[in-house]
Amino acid sequence: MKKLKLYKENKIRFVIPLIILISSFFLSCAPNHCEDVPDTSNISLDIHVERLDKKLSKISSIQELKSLIASNPELKDVFSAGQFPSDSIFYQEFYKILSDDHVDTVFQDVENAFGDLSGLEAELEDAFKNLKFYYPNFSIPTIKTVASGFFSPDFYFTDSVIYIALDYFTGTKGHYPPPNEPEYIAKRYRKEYIVPIALRVLSTSLNATDVSDKTMLAEMIYWGKSYYFLNKILPCTPDSLLIGYTEKQLNASVANQERIWSHFVERQLLYETSHFIKTKYIGDRPYTAEISSKAPGRIGQWLGWKIVNKYMEEKGDELNLQGLMAIKSASKIFNESKFKPKDGEDL
Repeated sequence: MKKLKLYKENKIRFVIPLIILISSFFLSCAPNHCEDVPDTSNISLDIHVERLDKKLSKISSIQELKSLIASNPELKDVFSAGQFPSDSIFYQEFYKILSDDHVDTVFQDVENAFGDLSGLEAELEDAFKNLKFYYPNFSIPTIKTVASGFFSPDFYFTDSVIYIALDYFTGTKGHYPPPNEPEYIAKRYRKEYIVPIALRVLSTSLNATDVSDKTMLAEMIYWGKSYYFLNKILPCTPDSLLIGYTEKQLNASVANQERIWSHFVERQLLYETSHFIKTKYIGDRPYTAEISSKAPGRIGQWLGWKIVNKYMEEKGDELNLQGLMAIKSASKIFNESKFKPKDGEDL
């Protein structure tokens, strides 16, 4: 096994002790024990995904396209009709795209990757049942799918509908990768990421924040709460999928979390308000160069997750998920977490 190169600048080591690496490897590869699975036996849901992608694939005239959009008016926003000089030009251009031979291949890729969507529907149903367990009054959105050769964004959310662009998530079964995305982002465009991403975005409406707090800590705790939420709603989903790290990245971060934390403390990053500096630790990057070429990007998000986990551990049965998500003060969560990580300790 090759040793990871030491990151000598700033005198920070980002290495994986052999014993920790081996143990974490077996832990990550072991069957998921699905801890804290809520009892949803009394919650009745029947999630049906509306396949607008199939309807789009069969469009044979501009009039048919107009009729489909008239029945689903949000589609004009999904496909950014407002960017065109007029509706007539939008319909002409969109129909031209749907008629392209390359887009026919995209539709076939979607069919090969997803089939009848029964697997996705089952995942969504389980997730929304768990969500209703913690939030009984939550209104479950309608789910619709589209595909257009990347003419739309990957997701589009309204108050009542989620549009999922399946062409982004065909993975190795697709002929065309999502355009203009670096490899470290493109690798997360696989179908197993659809439900975690959708639920994470939905959590924003439940994640209370102090908008006046512009510190790094506030952003870290915000993300930490969102990942803790995902852990509760998707208890059988590996942490690597929830945050979008590889198992190797996740294990390395756990093995070196004391060193990572020291970097934040020694450089007084928690109360940093510079957007430029915060982006280095919170934003999506191939790695966090300021720490090590082996430290994954978004390391501040991951560290926030560890802080929130420790906070909820300290609270025990005193606080439930709703209570956590309602807390606006990042400082309260941090101070009461008594967070002092040790390398290899999976908080």
